[in-house]
Order: sequence, then structure tokens, then C-alpha cells
Amino acid sequence: MIVLAIDSATARLVAGVVDIAASGAVRELSAVTDEGSRRHAEVLTPAIHEALQTASAAPEGIVVGLGPGPFTGLRVGIVTAAAFGDALGIPVWGIGTHLAIADGQADALVISDARRREVYYSTYDQAGVQSSLGVAPLAEVPIGAARTVLHPGVAAYADQLAALGLPTDEAFPSAASLARAAHREGLIGGASSPLTPIYLRTPDAAEPAARPPLDLVWPAEQP
Repeated sequence: MIVLAIDSATARLVAGVVDIAASGAVRELSAVTDEGSRRHAEVLTPAIHEALQTASAAPEGIVVGLGPGPFTGLRVGIVTAAAFGDALGIPVWGIGTHLAIADGQADALVISDARRREVYYSTYDQAGVQSSLGVAPLAEVPIGAARTVLHPGVAAYADQLAALGLPTDEAFPSAASLARAAHREGLIGGASSPLTPIYLRTPDAAEPAARPPLDLVWPAEQP
């Protein structure tokens, strides 16, 4: 099955086309990446067109990363995937970005930058199944039985990562890993799944506070 895969939850945007077999084996036909989270809205649609042109194959479904990630960047990928799915008349499947980063690895801890001196984290058991997902300062992240730390570039936390005493690997979601994650979750080939972003906390831009009701007193009518 030909699948278009998109993720905009990390600093590296990815758009690619893969051919995924019923067994879950994936062959990547094209991949376009761009570094810099502030450019996602500008470059995603051209990246998708380039990936489709390079692959020379019409997608039969779309996989999109749902985060966790920054509010604005996450919306770019999800809204774009939904629009392409609607235009092409094909299903769109949402998958956790951390699931794609872990890519089925057992006893792993995945972290990504959540800003505000915090990280998004998820842990994976001996079968590679996600066992926790949250946001916290790195020092408070539950390590559990993790033997490897995977992250999509968190240079600001290099010293704290070293203090964990665990091997660390830089790992970004790819078109292939997004498709594999969707296959493991039983999504590929089915109807569209919910595209609910994984924010884990409210956006930085807070909703305006409700105004108190106005107590209007009209002047008495003149006789």
C-alpha cells in the first residue's frame, strides 16, 4: 500500500512516501526533510509535492504524527494531512510521534523538547509497547527499566542526559517509522482515525479571561 507520511512535531519536518506490505515491511520511495520548527508552515506543502513527485506513486492513505509537540507546529502537519486526505479522497491515520521515534524498540525512553525547561517523555516496555506518556522537567522523568534514551535533538539537556548514565541516540521520526508505527497500531488499511493533537498541556497563548457581566444603570427618564 502506498502511504504518504508527514510529521511536524519536532524541529525536523518530514514528508515522505512509502510502500508498506501487509506484513508491515516498509520500502521508502521518497523523503523530504527540513530543519527549523519555525518554517514548518512555509515548507510543508512544497515538501509533500516534492515527495509525491519523486515517488511517482499515488498515495492510498496518509499517516500524520500527532505529537506531542509545540501547538503551532503540530497543527500545521495535522491540518495539512487532513486537507490532502479530503482532496484525494483517501483515509488519514494519526499516530503518536514518540511511537515513530521509538520505532518498536524495547526498554526505551523517548524525550523531546517541551520548552519551559521541560521535556515530553514516553517509556516503552520489553515488547516495545508504550507504557507512559507525559511532560515534566528531565530530572523528574520516570526512567523505569529504560536502557536507552532516544531523542530528536535536545542539545539543551546534554548534561542532564549524561547524568542519567544511559546510552543516548538522536532519533527523528521518518516516513518509514511513521508508517511502521501506524501498522503496529492496526491503522493501515482501515478507515480514518481521529486526528487529535497530543498537546499534554495548554498552549503558551492562554485564552482571554472571561469578563465580568456589566451592571448597567440607565438614567431616569426626564419628565
